[in-house]
Formats: sequence, structure tokens, C-alpha cells
Amino acid sequence: MESLYVVVHPHCVYLQATCDSAPPTRRAAANLVLEEITNIFDHEDFVVLRAGSDPSEVPYAIPDGKEVRVCGAFRDICVASQLRALLANGVDAKLYEPATLD
Repeated sequence: MESLYVVVHPHCVYLQATCDSAPPTRRAAANLVLEEITNIFDHEDFVVLRAGSDPSEVPYAIPDGKEVRVCGAFRDICVASQLRALLANGVDAKLYEPATLD
């Protein structure tokens, strides 16, 4: 089954990866997540929730026959909110951990 990736606030992952004042372990974790998100952008079907988007809403259509994987910035807040919104709308969505930043 093909996947559709919902990437929540990828710019925040980039900012964490490039922030000189962030602890080295945080930058390293963000860089790993950013690499995976870049891979998604290069090779997969995806939609992006950008700055100003409400992660508790689903502002896009989900194509039939797609497995939905949610990832991006702020796992316990924004990513979790988008995941709950998708599930509430009857979408079988799952967290995609390799491309998710705490």
C-alpha cells in the first residue's frame, strides 16, 4: 500500500537543526529527522502543514487507498493533534516516528 505523509511544521525541524544555541544533542536529533523529512519530500507523496496551520484540522483531501503517516515537529503537541484530527475524521493514520521531533 502506498503512503501519504502528513508533515507538520517542517520549518520548525529545520530551525532546530540549524540553531547554534540549541544543545548539540538536540541539533543532532533534529538533523536526523530533517534527513528523513527531506527523503519524504524527494521520494514520497506528502502534504505539509505549515506555520499558521491549525494541526487540529484536516485542510486537505486524503486519497483512497493511501496509508497515512503523520510526522514533523512537536510530537506531543502538533503532530499528536493532527493525528487525533485524522482519526476523528475516520482516517487510519499512524505516527511515523523516524521523521518526528519531540
